[in-house]
Amino acid sequence: MPSDHKDEGFAGTLRNLHLTDIIQMCCLSVTTLGIRVMKDEKEGEIIIRDGDIVHSQVGNITGEEAFYTIMCWKSGNFESIDVDPSSPKTIQRHYQFLIMEAARRMDEKDESREVGTREEKLRVMIVDDSSVMSRILTATFTAEGDIDVVGVARNGEEALEMIDAVKPDLITLDMNMPVMDGKSALKHIMIKTPCPVVIMSNVGSATQNTVMKFLELGAVDFMSKPVKNESILIQQEMIVKRLHRAAKGRINLFRRTQPPPVVPQDKKKAIGNVGFDSLVVVNAGAGAHSYVIHLLADICKEIDSGLIALQTLPPQLVHSLPDYYNQRCSYQVESVEERTKLVSNTCFLMSNGVPVNVETGAEGYFLLPGKSMNSITSNNDQFLTDLAEHYHGEIFMLLLSGAEIGQLEGLKRIRENSGTIIIQERDTCMIRDPLDIVSKEKMVDMEVKVNEMASLLKKMIQSSGD
Repeated sequence: MPSDHKDEGFAGTLRNLHLTDIIQMCCLSVTTLGIRVMKDEKEGEIIIRDGDIVHSQVGNITGEEAFYTIMCWKSGNFESIDVDPSSPKTIQRHYQFLIMEAARRMDEKDESREVGTREEKLRVMIVDDSSVMSRILTATFTAEGDIDVVGVARNGEEALEMIDAVKPDLITLDMNMPVMDGKSALKHIMIKTPCPVVIMSNVGSATQNTVMKFLELGAVDFMSKPVKNESILIQQEMIVKRLHRAAKGRINLFRRTQPPPVVPQDKKKAIGNVGFDSLVVVNAGAGAHSYVIHLLADICKEIDSGLIALQTLPPQLVHSLPDYYNQRCSYQVESVEERTKLVSNTCFLMSNGVPVNVETGAEGYFLLPGKSMNSITSNNDQFLTDLAEHYHGEIFMLLLSGAEIGQLEGLKRIRENSGTIIIQERDTCMIRDPLDIVSKEKMVDMEVKVNEMASLLKKMIQSSGD
């Protein structure tokens, strides 16, 4: 829009910024903005008016298809342009739908992120005693057309009677049900008809001990039930994506685990200081939740360093885990819920559902969490990029089964800054796809068994200090 104040505002350059992020910020802040996007010889525009995406054009293509075409460009340049109040409204859908659909199309185009394809829809069985919640879950799972709900059971007993008939690829299981609860049902499923199981429950009703017991018994992942709010479409996108990932779980590799022994108080290490030369970042996803505590306990025992654990678990659950982890780790364990100083001999727990920035100050390094969110893009890319830019010591990145790798930008920055990427031996992973992608991009320095990682780190840190 023409303005009499041509000299007001700022001009500059921002690198490694996703177009999705700019559009989301404009829509959330109810901004009016025109964006011209250039990719090689191609050029397009996206018009946002009062927080709504109203028009897009690339050549002779207009409307939604033009928007999706632009959003599928992997890189390019953009600039703001004036918005004509009389410009046509060629897009009617809500911006959240448009961004999610663009993300889906980008994933389809990106062959490097595809490890095989399914010719048939994913067959899912829902086990939940609430008929209302079962209908909500059915609508959520089937919205994108790539999942069939082949059975709905009201309790564990009904589920066990139904499994042989419906032959699901994946089961979603509530924890608290009458007749036969989720824990008893899970035990029977793992013995009678092993199948990937995802626990879906309200976090408020789930204590950390209960959730960890389900994961130790064989559940591949834990997810919160969807909540009706303004982000319901984004929740739907993320739930469907995680169900597809969990369904790839190789249940034959599951080994029932017991938690590490409790660490006596006199064996706990004193909290370290802000000046430390090495930082270990553990990234664990579906299929790794049951044994990540063993790895953290081993690391705390073997070395003195900074330690961050990223997990694909709901933020509310991660915030409750320190009580459970503190009993079994010789480090102090904290969840990052506010501006937190990064010190050695302390394990900081973080959820992939919360964006976290890194800040450097006179007193050291600080972790700054944002609001909990269900983003369609991984928060790991932004966090790891920030970490690589601010932390000046040696970074050791450990990737376990089902790790959230985003678009690989964060991992690339870690490598560029001389960081080391170590992945779990893929033949031992319940869900190996993300690690296959990292390996295919030739970003892996070492591939080892999980129970060998702590001793390997100890040797590497000692040799770098000599």
